[in-house]
Amino acid sequence: MHFSIDKIKDKVKDKLGRNDVPVVNDYENWMGGIMEKIGGKRIIDIAMPGTHDSAMHGDNMGHSLGLDAEKPVIDIWTRLTSVPIAGQIAGNVTTDIIKRWSQTQSHSLPNQLSLGMRYLDLRVCWHAADQSFRLTHTVMTKTRVEEELAEVRAWVEAHPNEVVIIDFQHFYGLGEAEHQAFHAMLTQTLGPHLAPRSLISSPIRDYIAANTRIIVLYGDDPPIPSTGERPQGADAIKAQYEDVWPREGRIDSLWVNERTSEGLVTALDGVVNRRPAAADDPVNNDRFWVLQGVMTAAADDIKARPDHTLKEFGAESCNGAVQAKFRQLLTDDSGDARRRAWIMIVDFPDIPNLDWVKDIIMWNERNSF
Repeated sequence: MHFSIDKIKDKVKDKLGRNDVPVVNDYENWMGGIMEKIGGKRIIDIAMPGTHDSAMHGDNMGHSLGLDAEKPVIDIWTRLTSVPIAGQIAGNVTTDIIKRWSQTQSHSLPNQLSLGMRYLDLRVCWHAADQSFRLTHTVMTKTRVEEELAEVRAWVEAHPNEVVIIDFQHFYGLGEAEHQAFHAMLTQTLGPHLAPRSLISSPIRDYIAANTRIIVLYGDDPPIPSTGERPQGADAIKAQYEDVWPREGRIDSLWVNERTSEGLVTALDGVVNRRPAAADDPVNNDRFWVLQGVMTAAADDIKARPDHTLKEFGAESCNGAVQAKFRQLLTDDSGDARRRAWIMIVDFPDIPNLDWVKDIIMWNERNSF
């Protein structure tokens, strides 16, 4: 497989010109704006805003199920689309429902970065039909992974004092050959900006000086839900290349699987309390810690509200309470300050507003440990 970064950049420029209005606000260069405060810290010792299932935004939602789709979803899809005459109509309705309940973001990746996000959560799927890598959350993206990453690279090159974390949590359907091709695409698309894992204990200013400002976390090969098959190859990449950071031992990101705002906020307290103080357990604090402020819809929720969206069910009902919980954590000055250095992630980050991003920036600015 061969990837042309020049062709990808041309596609990205065309795409941005037609479909995306750049976001400009006070959070676009926030790390550079407080570099005097954070430049001497390790990247794991600052708080960051981020997004969950970051690539599932707006027009980027495709029309094909990803390999991460659960078997009940595939069964419904297959049953409805196989009905004679009405099959196409039923299939279109089903596709619309699944897409609306799979979309987690309104903004493109570069626009999320301009909103202040510095952590992107991505899941990769092998698309055998056209031999490509796609991003997925039940539904695959229209764009290939390299197109999305080229947008990130362009943004990073335009913002020389910002560091971005790309977390490839899971890989679905990639064997050894596909993983090697994926890594080749990574190095060609993100090129010299990839941060070596040896920088984990280095100050942020070292990332800036070396212009290695994209951290790639490399995840696992879970079984494909519908078949149980499990092609593997991620471990070999992590063992072979220093420009990807193994997720194991480098990040703690607990999915709490809650369906209500009240349950989610309570669960976040539990996540915070399970993190040890640095003095008590220095090894387990030498990693990224993530607070997933997102609600999860069950099949019954979707059946009861087929005309709704994940945005209505989740972000509009819980983001205000989640962001208040984030603020409470950041303003609590008791105990070990390092226990408040979290990556805090949400769906639809500007709902109801971006005040929580300001809270994170202000916390980083006033903490000098």
